[in-house]
Amino acid sequence: MVLALIDDIAILALVVFILFLAGVRLPVPVLVILGLAVITSIYFLHRAIVRALRRRLVTGAEGMIGAFGKTVETLAPAGMVEIKGEYWKAVSPHGKIEEGCDVKVVGISGLTLEVKEKDNG
Repeated sequence: MVLALIDDIAILALVVFILFLAGVRLPVPVLVILGLAVITSIYFLHRAIVRALRRRLVTGAEGMIGAFGKTVETLAPAGMVEIKGEYWKAVSPHGKIEEGCDVKVVGISGLTLEVKEKDNG
């Protein structure tokens, strides 16, 4: 984080120096406000980037758990569902689910999803 701040402070100092050479005089309070704005923005940007990079990528079977979709045909107890724009074989261990109902993936076994009807609350 310190390297990012040093880099941006150097750029700010270069801009101020170029303005000084061009004859533009900035009051000290303006320079202080600019410096604080740069430091604050870099701090929050750095925190957001680090948080995003540390987040665990979820793909494969684990990425399907909790996904929502619709039944393409009646599940009694097996049938087809559409999840994330793809058609999957699905089974409903909790009973029959009619065509067009919203479902949530609660498990996966091989290439067959286990789904339950989505709670409407």
